[in-house]
Amino acid sequence: MQGQTLQPANRDPEEALMPLNHEPTVPYEQVARCLKYIQSWREHLAHAWVGYASGVPDTRAIGNAVDELISVALLEEKARRTSPGSVSPLRGVIASSTARSVQDLWAAVGQSASSPILAAVFQTGDADKQVPVPDNVLNSPWVERIGEALNLMSPTEVPSAFFGDFHQLCLARPLEASFFHFGTLETQHRRHDWGAHYTPTPIVEYLVRRTLGPQIDGGVPANGFPPRILDPSCGCGAFLIAATQMLLRRGTATNLSARERLEVIAGAIVGTDIDERAVWWTRRLLLLAVWASCVEDGLDVRAVPEEILPTLDRNIVCLDFLRSKSGRRLRELLAESATVEEIVEFPDAQVYPDAKVQIALLCLSKGKKEFRTRVETCGHVIRRSDRESSP
Repeated sequence: MQGQTLQPANRDPEEALMPLNHEPTVPYEQVARCLKYIQSWREHLAHAWVGYASGVPDTRAIGNAVDELISVALLEEKARRTSPGSVSPLRGVIASSTARSVQDLWAAVGQSASSPILAAVFQTGDADKQVPVPDNVLNSPWVERIGEALNLMSPTEVPSAFFGDFHQLCLARPLEASFFHFGTLETQHRRHDWGAHYTPTPIVEYLVRRTLGPQIDGGVPANGFPPRILDPSCGCGAFLIAATQMLLRRGTATNLSARERLEVIAGAIVGTDIDERAVWWTRRLLLLAVWASCVEDGLDVRAVPEEILPTLDRNIVCLDFLRSKSGRRLRELLAESATVEEIVEFPDAQVYPDAKVQIALLCLSKGKKEFRTRVETCGHVIRRSDRESSP
């Protein structure tokens, strides 16, 4: 699936091939090599940390703290590769500050940011940040090794989708389990039970173009209000980030100020997920997407008032949307009141890089109407139905 582009029928081919952002498309083989390198350093740091600890170590807290250390390094690399000088190099922050806990390190990097928007990316966080980092861990070459790992994927960019790949690695191979032969039952099955197999980038971009593209004109609808976009199982925000990038990078949207771009995501983007860490990643990456769009369009993001920065804690929420009563009613409403416009089938079960599952993309529109349903296999029309479509 990697490297393929799904192209809607009857659309401008050049527009369909145009990426939603300025990031390169990275083959998954390169992503896998990067993740393998990062995994080796996750395990190295965790074991070094446990070996330093006195008494009985809290392996869960240590494992989470290691992943937070790597997370701040990844975000710092993403920011500096997008705009050199946007934040201070992490090794320099460690040497010049008194930061000795994970929380302090996040805060110190945020304080070095050249924009309040970027600073907010490093202020969002979750549990285990008050854990003090041992000197043998903090002063080891982990920062440099994370940079080397990212170079295996791309020497100049860190695609936003990579953070979802990293989070999936953390779910699939929690560090707590590495201290035992097989880990606990929870750590073995956490990713499987949560269904955390995030949609590949080509499918994300196809669906965003297919659904959101017709709704906007020059970045926002003709009435001037962006559509509200909900992802009820958002994971690390791949669909919401792609939707944000489309809203901010279409036509007259490039004329929006930084304040207006923040208002767009605060008013238009909504998501839920059962994974609290994934929710935090989505909030971070949405703010990062706004900041990156401002940088790419040459806007001055240094003078954005901190008081207008959205926290997104009411936009992106940790809850179970589709195992709830309201979720069941939504499914019933779709069956009763929606029209199937398009079904895209995948004959190859290996659509996801590391999971075999047969999937189909179902595109619906509001209202029951006579419609010719288009059925495609990987973007090629194979048959049409002249009868009234139904789910």
